[in-house]
Amino acid sequence: MSLFVFMDVLICFYLFSGKGVVECAVKNGNIVLEPLAYMRGKTFNNTFVVLDEAQNCKHEEIKMFMTRIGIG
Repeated sequence: MSLFVFMDVLICFYLFSGKGVVECAVKNGNIVLEPLAYMRGKTFNNTFVVLDEAQNCKHEEIKMFMTRIGIG
């Protein structure tokens, strides 16, 4: 999937850490950007999870997102 879809989130990361640092982290897999639909069946341990545009999510999607967060 193209990172263009996540440009708003990437811009925030760029402002915080710098474009070079973020691009390196994305390339190395330290930052992973995924659509909400691809989160099913995954558990996120020891990670920071950001749900962008949550006001557009349905109740079931928010519940699915919250139950993916594991230990840490």
